[in-house]
Amino acid sequence: MGNREDLLAGAKRCLYEKGYGRTTARDIASAAGVSLAAIGYHYGSKEALLTQATIQALGEWGTRSVRCWPASARRPTPRSASSRAGTAYWRASPSTRGCGPSSSR
Repeated sequence: MGNREDLLAGAKRCLYEKGYGRTTARDIASAAGVSLAAIGYHYGSKEALLTQATIQALGEWGTRSVRCWPASARRPTPRSASSRAGTAYWRASPSTRGCGPSSSR
């Protein structure tokens, strides 16, 4: 991996171990095995790096979580007639919902 990828991996590791508020730039650089200046060079700031690491970690967590669900929970279900009717109702003009300019409130 390059420095950029090492920094991201190190930042995720620090997030897991210390949390966002207690992670320092030095912690990340040490975990990644790179210089402190590499954070600014590749990400601009510690906050930008931690934001990217958080987004990636949440995406990975979501992917792992979905794999744990039973197959029936992952399968899309057909929409019911009442659901289709409700969608049609809300797509109608605002005045038919009682919230448009012609409604009497």
